[in-house]
Amino acid sequence: MTTTGRGINLKNIVKWVLPCIFMTLVIAFILLKSPALDPVVSISTSQFPATQSQLFYKRMDDYKERNSKISKLDMENHTFSFALPRYDENLRWDPLEKSGSFYVKAVTISVLAYTRSIELDNLTPMAQIEASARETNIVKFTAPSGATDPQINIHLNYKLLDKVRYVFALLLGLASAFAILAWIKWHSRILDFLQGDRGYTAQLKSIFRQENFSLNEFTKLLGIGVFLNIIPVVNFF
Repeated sequence: MTTTGRGINLKNIVKWVLPCIFMTLVIAFILLKSPALDPVVSISTSQFPATQSQLFYKRMDDYKERNSKISKLDMENHTFSFALPRYDENLRWDPLEKSGSFYVKAVTISVLAYTRSIELDNLTPMAQIEASARETNIVKFTAPSGATDPQINIHLNYKLLDKVRYVFALLLGLASAFAILAWIKWHSRILDFLQGDRGYTAQLKSIFRQENFSLNEFTKLLGIGVFLNIIPVVNFF
């Protein structure tokens, strides 16, 4: 290959690689600023004496009412779920506005397909409540008579959580950038392929009907396949 040929190839590579990097970073930035990658804390309870509770979050500052979420108790699985627009190493959970006792069975935090359990030892009483019984898989909390604002601290590994969000943002940004550039470069071929592939698509749908295999089932299986391919990535953390 001549020097000129190498220069042309390098120029073509740079022509597509630089926009891909730029779009990946822009899309990743947008995702990180959007609710799409907000972590979700789920608190699984038993014998909870109220129908809602409140979670306060912060980012290296003090707890404020405006930085809080109220969640209704999911009566089917007795779980509260809170999305976190911001966070640091501690959250404040205000489970009740009165006295009472309840059990916490599990606490998890998730970002898209990534889910991690928070050890129950990371739940510590702050005010007007005590852990009256603590075992491996369950903790009983009791707010004494006269309590009006029981508070529990939940400790997070927020640095790991940041890392997970950055990885997902970059992966999704890269996939989106690649799809955009592929469409720009090969959209005419893609359209030709789709138009010429209608006969094959019709045959495929006919096979699905004959086998009583719906498009919805196919979509679910495809989703499971994608999920199973994501698991090795998220388990790295």
